[in-house]
Amino acid sequence: MRANKGHVSGRYTIPPPGMEGEETEKKSPLKIFLFIIIAFFSVVVLLKLIGAFVILLSGNTPIGVGNVAVIKIHGMIMSEEGNMLMRQTLSSERVVKSIRQADKNPSIKAILLDINSPGGSAVASEEIVNALKESKKFKVALVRDAAVSGAYWVASAADRIVASRMSLVGSVGVIASYLEFSGLMSKYGVNYERLVAGKYKDMGSPYRKLTKTEEGILKNQLLSLQRIFLDDVKKNRNLKEWQVNNISTAAFFTGEQGKKLGLVDSFGGREEAVKIIKNKINESVTTVDINPKESFMEMLSRMMGRDIYSLGEGIGTGISSFFMGRTGIMAR
Repeated sequence: MRANKGHVSGRYTIPPPGMEGEETEKKSPLKIFLFIIIAFFSVVVLLKLIGAFVILLSGNTPIGVGNVAVIKIHGMIMSEEGNMLMRQTLSSERVVKSIRQADKNPSIKAILLDINSPGGSAVASEEIVNALKESKKFKVALVRDAAVSGAYWVASAADRIVASRMSLVGSVGVIASYLEFSGLMSKYGVNYERLVAGKYKDMGSPYRKLTKTEEGILKNQLLSLQRIFLDDVKKNRNLKEWQVNNISTAAFFTGEQGKKLGLVDSFGGREEAVKIIKNKINESVTTVDINPKESFMEMLSRMMGRDIYSLGEGIGTGISSFFMGRTGIMAR
């Protein structure tokens, strides 16, 4: 059969001589976009690796010239650093290392805790509190937007607390919660077969409701943890009984309210905190950020974690825009 230009046989079009493969050579805009993104990310990975090796070979992240160590406590306080439901988390281990690093340096005369945190793990918070108590340096906690729950516990271990009148402090309490699916499961005919060795082994399981006895056990445990929390804050801040009674509700307070309750010493920002330190150490203040030594893998994970998320977000946005453009639908 002759293959004339544009000749159609059945449902297939036979391309004219020399035109074979022309369609397959055309690059899809989506493929080009993905290629560019992947190539760019490969370059970023290479640069990060080189940077991490350079930092590693240079040894510990050095403490610059200064006499006041600034240690940032930003984000959820957890035992390990990372992201939890897209929220920044802070490793208590890193903070403890920073405190000890500053404490061992004779040129460091004081520690400035820059706090902006909603709290976090009780154990992780206590680890930081204990490290601060062991430190022999003068310590000032500067509260930015918030130092509540475990983060306030950390602040209370400082010698002075500075906050804005609009900062949030307090929330000296403990919370435990979980989703319970037994009603949803029952609706769809899904049963929970309970097999335990020890009648409280599955206490808190999302597949069944708590019994009254189990609810009482959990509440007692929470009250026990709160008592530890309250007693330590009371001791750290030298609070009176009426002040303890007010904060035991686990409510949070503004900086202005907190000052009346003994949770804050003075109002202000970084300048006020530096002024307090200057008066204490009786010399000019030069601040320096403290970054603890970390392993190569920890360094690489920290450096690349946000880049990987940004890459995924960028690819998702690009693909979405591509298909929306083709269908005539645009998000505004």
